Amino acid sequence: MLTYQPQCDPYNEIFRILSLLYFDKNKQFNLDVLKILDFYFLFPQFITDIKLPKEMVSYRSRFKKYENPYAVQGTKKQLFDNLDVYQCMAIDTLVAKKIINTKYYQKNIVFLNEQIDIAPYLDQQLEQRNSDNQELLDFLVNKLSSIHFLGENGLKARTGLMEYRYDDITF
Repeated sequence: MLTYQPQCDPYNEIFRILSLLYFDKNKQFNLDVLKILDFYFLFPQFITDIKLPKEMVSYRSRFKKYENPYAVQGTKKQLFDNLDVYQCMAIDTLVAKKIINTKYYQKNIVFLNEQIDIAPYLDQQLEQRNSDNQELLDFLVNKLSSIHFLGENGLKARTGLMEYRYDDITF
């Protein structure tokens, strides 16, 4: 039996990354933060597992309704690790097409170029998807991405998707 796995589809990955970047076209993301946001955009049912700060705990109940219609095989950490290849491929493609700013990407900062040339049909599809996923994208792009990334209380630790114990958090 054949099953579709969106996490293994490079075109689906490109579209998800673009959706996240399009939601707030002026926002800049750390590359690893964008990868975490993409994971939760693909698997919103795992949002309830995040150790959210007190001011965001109320959001957890909003995402209990989300289910993934595709077969999920493995733990969330395994899924996240397997997704990395497709995320890197998608982001590299967007950099090569000059949709993502190349100069800052080399510094692990990802955002849309000011002058991007995207087909009107794709632009329309992105706007529609973002409209359909308004609540989820608002949480990911505006709330979850605002959590500090490093350390015990950082996004890496709160999600359990990346190792945080060896972060250099000296300022």
